[in-house]
Amino acid sequence: MELLLTQVIGKIDNNQFSISGKSTTHALTYILHLALEALDRGNNYVRIFLADFSKSFDLVDHHA
Repeated sequence: MELLLTQVIGKIDNNQFSISGKSTTHALTYILHLALEALDRGNNYVRIFLADFSKSFDLVDHHA
């Protein structure tokens, strides 16, 4: 796995927050930054919808 990561790490978008060393906090800070930049330019509005589906599969009965 480490070999694969070293080969593709330079090709991954810098705004990909699922790699080691980045977190949900980084992603939320980036989204907030983009939203505030848009609002500062004027004549813009921002809507943000955040959903967490990480626990939704815990409710599925996989043995049925």
